[in-house]
Amino acid sequence: MAFQSELVHFADDLKSAFKVTILADLDRELDVSTSLIKKINKAKADFESRCKPLVSEGKQSAYLFEYSNYKRLVRKLILDAISDKPAMDFYAAVSDCMVQSEVVVEKYLEREESRQSMIALVQKAKQYSRFGRFTRKGAFKIRDSFSFRKKADPQIQEIINKSKAESETGFFYHYLLLKNLTDAESLFNDILKANSIRLLYYYDIDNAPELMPNSLELADSQLKIKQDEAGGKYDPGAEKILGDKIEQAKEAFSRAFFDGIDGFLEKGDYSSWQGSKAVTDIPSFPVFRNLAKDSFDILRSYHQKFDNWHNSIYLLAEDWTLNLEIDSLSYSFEKEYLDFSKIIDSQLRTPFSSKLGELKQLIEESSNTITIQYDLTATDFIESLDKMRIDLRKKLISGYLPQLYEIVERLNLAELIDRFQKDSKLQFEGISKINYLMKNARYDVPLSRSSFEKISPSELINYKMVPDFMDTFPRLKIAFINYFQGIQNRVNEIPEIVDFSIESAIHNFEQEKDKSVAIEIGQKGLKRTEIKLSALLEFHQSFIDKELQGLKSPIEKLIEDINEIKENDNALQVKFYITRHKAIEKSKAIRDRILKKIRHFIPVVLTKAGHIFNFLKISSQKISEQLKVEKGKYFITSDISDYLVATESTIARLPYVYQQLFKMEALSTFEFYYERTKPWEKLTKAYEKWQEGKYAPVAFVGEKGTGKTSLIHKFLSQETGKKKTVYLDLYSKHQSIKDFYLRLEEEALPANNALANSQVVEKKIIAVDGLEQLFSLRLDGFEYMHKLLQLISATYQNIFWVFACHSISWDYLEKTLVLSDFFGYTIKLNELRPADLQQLIERRHNVSGYRMGFVNHQRKKSFFRIKKIDEGELQEILKQEYFEKLHESVKGNITQAFLFWLISAGQIDEDIIYFDQELLPEYSFLKSINKNKLLIMRAILIENGITVENLTDIIRCNKESARLKLDQLMDDGLLKKKENIYYLNPFVYRQVVDELFKINMLH
Repeated sequence: MAFQSELVHFADDLKSAFKVTILADLDRELDVSTSLIKKINKAKADFESRCKPLVSEGKQSAYLFEYSNYKRLVRKLILDAISDKPAMDFYAAVSDCMVQSEVVVEKYLEREESRQSMIALVQKAKQYSRFGRFTRKGAFKIRDSFSFRKKADPQIQEIINKSKAESETGFFYHYLLLKNLTDAESLFNDILKANSIRLLYYYDIDNAPELMPNSLELADSQLKIKQDEAGGKYDPGAEKILGDKIEQAKEAFSRAFFDGIDGFLEKGDYSSWQGSKAVTDIPSFPVFRNLAKDSFDILRSYHQKFDNWHNSIYLLAEDWTLNLEIDSLSYSFEKEYLDFSKIIDSQLRTPFSSKLGELKQLIEESSNTITIQYDLTATDFIESLDKMRIDLRKKLISGYLPQLYEIVERLNLAELIDRFQKDSKLQFEGISKINYLMKNARYDVPLSRSSFEKISPSELINYKMVPDFMDTFPRLKIAFINYFQGIQNRVNEIPEIVDFSIESAIHNFEQEKDKSVAIEIGQKGLKRTEIKLSALLEFHQSFIDKELQGLKSPIEKLIEDINEIKENDNALQVKFYITRHKAIEKSKAIRDRILKKIRHFIPVVLTKAGHIFNFLKISSQKISEQLKVEKGKYFITSDISDYLVATESTIARLPYVYQQLFKMEALSTFEFYYERTKPWEKLTKAYEKWQEGKYAPVAFVGEKGTGKTSLIHKFLSQETGKKKTVYLDLYSKHQSIKDFYLRLEEEALPANNALANSQVVEKKIIAVDGLEQLFSLRLDGFEYMHKLLQLISATYQNIFWVFACHSISWDYLEKTLVLSDFFGYTIKLNELRPADLQQLIERRHNVSGYRMGFVNHQRKKSFFRIKKIDEGELQEILKQEYFEKLHESVKGNITQAFLFWLISAGQIDEDIIYFDQELLPEYSFLKSINKNKLLIMRAILIENGITVENLTDIIRCNKESARLKLDQLMDDGLLKKKENIYYLNPFVYRQVVDELFKINMLH
């Protein structure tokens, strides 16, 4: 009985060694997962308690903030708990178990009685069973197997050395420890698998939608979430089942080891064996040949299983944290968008719309007030309308407009966008640099380290997704800047439309004396203002919607793209894509460097070739025009006159306000002034030099309609009150060249004072519009031009001379007199570009209150079908085409551009005028004009207008013949007559000039 009691203690000691080594370390590993799960559950519970009120109250931004923080917290918990290496070295745990088990066996065999019983059992087992040879060789192999470890446990070495001659020790060590560990190995696997499955359950729960709406789909300002619709709910019952499975697997593993010990020791009465037991009573044992190899194989197998299962958990954690990181990033961007859109809505959309509504109501009330003015006397009627005009203008300019501008300024949208951009950049910079994953990963199986694939989430996201997304912010800022500039221009037009409409009504009444027509003009203008305000309000709303959608779409695209790398297969594909494209970019960079070196030689060759080509092209055109044989003669008949009459009727049927806006006359007020920056800077510089006592007479040179007169008026208006100013318009009244000069001399010189002794009493500015009126093409035509140049030289210190001259006249004078030598500054006004011409016309058009439309002809429809575009885009394309064709026709000449613009007006609706580029005139008939007529038109262009007397002197004919020739050209529609002066019809001005250049009659 005492021996049986010792066996029980022996078994307990072996079990204890197993518990304090393998089971203890296994428990510590499981506790990591258990503790992590408890922390995640607590974080989840805290999040839900905080967020349920937010959901019920519809606080999307706060909800998204909490959800993003919750994802970040769970990610941190996982990263803190699970690293790439296990918390302990399980190799050491199994080694310790082997060491302690060996010690227990040695201790038990120290007692002689126990030793003899065990020896008898071993001997009988060797003699009568399939046990085979059992020698000391096994013990030596244990030592050899363990000795390869650099940090081998010295206790194992000691035990092996002690048991070299003790084959019985090896026998019990094998059957009480190694065999049981081998038998329980599959159960050990079950424990780790159950633990991995438990973590996988939480991984799946965390990735499921939980109380999370698609917050970007904001149909209104409330979150619409039903608790029973939330997916991926946490199930306490499922957690308990998974925990129980781990405990059951751990219990099965322990029981298998313990039962193995108990079963071996209970196979027989070892105390009564001692060689007397019948052979048949001795148990049979499996073959045991190599103790060291078996020990190491078991040790390595347990360690490998433990490590491989930890690899699975680690990859699961990496995948889990990557998903959480991406989710948190997604929710952060959704929150940023939500906050941004709410600010735009509350601080821009709503107050701006409200203020525009108030403005519209004011205009509507004013429109109703005009009607009741009908019964007033003519004088009171004019005074009443004028007072209404002034009051409305004051309310608009001093009241409503500043309030609208204040809304924009208070918002400081540029700073808001910059902050969004900066926050986004910080978000991207915080993305993890390294993660590990596995293609087609399964986390319920053990994985080796060779299965790992390294990726960089930061690189995957930052390579293409981030640049594409970050481009959104400068685009958004530019869009809003353009929008504010555009809407400011459109708002600024409102007072001008109102003012001009009422002023036009007053002007019409003063001419026609018809109150009903005047009231109709005023009311229609105010009605167009209301329509414009409605369109402005609609534009405001649609722009905000469009730009918020323009911001929302890249965010959704970004979230969609980054969510793709949550799938391991997609992440690896993105990694492969980046690697391939980086290689392509590198090869392109090398190729570009080579091409860049080659390109350095090409521009020089192309430039020279271009100059030669242009020279040959221009020369060939001129030679062709001069030498070609025409197939037939086309005579200018009454068709041209009929066409001109038709164009006049077209202009006449346009609204009265519109005709007033596009009058072909120089500006005396400057609401429509088109800024000429460089000419203005030269003029002011010349003025400064004159004030310093320098020689600085100025000549403005440009074609008709390029804005010379308007620029002079603007300069004089700014200097009025500072210096005495004199403006002489030599076009306004027909006088002789002598009369013109004497008028200038009168202004420049004091009375009774000879030119040689001139003493100008005071400094002043004299501006002369029409320098070319001081010479003639006749033989003695430069007499007074010479006198003028002497006058300028004599008076330049006290008079700031400013002249405007027609460009063709200037070119002629430059070739004959080298006129530029007599002026300190020659300022040429170049032709306007298509965009400048468009801006100039749109500025006036917008003041009319009408909208602008363009006719789309059938021939263009097939082209536009290639790409589906909306009406707005189509109108922009048609507008661009129209102004390009207009510029091609008029070459930037403002007067002719206005004329053509009016001629091309087609359909007129209530608040929109449609323009048709096919109504722009053609000028093929100019080629049929004979050279004699072209010579006369050349003389008219050089002198910028001609009289019958001047033409008589120029072409050496009698007066009647000269008049007949001029009247014939006027009948043809090529000339216009004002008083006694014949001018080139503005309708054909630019085209006649081009024709004369082509045939080399102008240079």
